[in-house]
Amino acid sequence: MFTATARYYDALYAERDFEGEAHAVLELAGRHVPEPRSLLDAACATGGHLVHFARRLGAGAVVGFDLDPALVGLAQAKLPDVRIERADLASFELGRRFDVVTCLYGSIAYAVTPERLRAAVGCLARHLAPGGVLALDPFWMRAEDVAPLNVRHVVRGRLQIARLGRAVVRDGVAELEIHYLVGEQPVEPGAPPRIEHLAELHRCGVFSRADHEDALRAAGLEVHHEPRGPVGRGLFLGVAPR
Repeated sequence: MFTATARYYDALYAERDFEGEAHAVLELAGRHVPEPRSLLDAACATGGHLVHFARRLGAGAVVGFDLDPALVGLAQAKLPDVRIERADLASFELGRRFDVVTCLYGSIAYAVTPERLRAAVGCLARHLAPGGVLALDPFWMRAEDVAPLNVRHVVRGRLQIARLGRAVVRDGVAELEIHYLVGEQPVEPGAPPRIEHLAELHRCGVFSRADHEDALRAAGLEVHHEPRGPVGRGLFLGVAPR
């Protein structure tokens, strides 16, 4: 996944409103769990949302995990008092249940197949306390939403990053080949700028609304859908029985 670019993750996504998104998720989940005392952030990346969840609930009340070891290391450095694990979305076991479980910014798409989607949602649901809420943020829900080419230019401090992504959808799976050209201004006067080329391949499932809802119901959760959600793509809420 982000094996080549983990160290640039925060620069690439610096424009996102992690605080606002975390607040919005807690507000929506709060309709079902008014005063959550514990939260699990699945596929937490470098901890952008987890920082704000920890501020709201307390460092000891939140846990995060991600599959990418480099992202886990960066998140742990950012949040030394929070438990952050390396784990697979579809097979993890933390030995603890939570009032709220989140899987945000389309990370559920990395389940790739409908079978692994069900496995992942089932695993997330098993970590819910009675009456707890799973907040699931989708990525694409139609093949036509996948842009064949995507270009971004990021300027962050001494860094400039040009990102060009190419996507092909086959049998419900989007294969994203992403190239990065990273330029960095040197600290030392007179030293030449550094330029680096990096590339990654990401495979993401294009899951429909029905796919998400079927997986939530199969996990024994009551399904709710918020049309906008934290980033405008909608948010699925699965409520565990009491």
